[in-house]
Amino acid sequence: MMCYCGSNVAFSQCCEPYIYGNKAPQTATQLMRSRYTAFCINDVHYLNKTTSLSPITSIDSSIRWTGLTIIKSMKGGASDSTGIVEFNAFFIEENIDYILHEISQFKKQNECWLYCHGTSSISPLDSPK
Repeated sequence: MMCYCGSNVAFSQCCEPYIYGNKAPQTATQLMRSRYTAFCINDVHYLNKTTSLSPITSIDSSIRWTGLTIIKSMKGGASDSTGIVEFNAFFIEENIDYILHEISQFKKQNECWLYCHGTSSISPLDSPK
């Protein structure tokens, strides 16, 4: 099975090792992709483990995540302590297609990348004309 994050790599070789704790993301982009995947598979534990924000208790199961596009990243490499990842995540809720655009801030703490906060907007995708 291909990974949910759209990397065109098998899930077992991409985000799965991060989510199940066998490996730590080395870059902010790897963490961002694995967090997207955690939303796809409703893994609240991983999302809480990889954030500096207050814990969440659940994920809205009415949302179906359908795709991820990384627009750009700034810093966030293996030797950096901070990073920014801009992305679009696509989802369906109540039979309506949406796009979530976010610029996410990450920091490395004790050699582990954490999501700090993001500036985001959500809008419905236009219907084909």
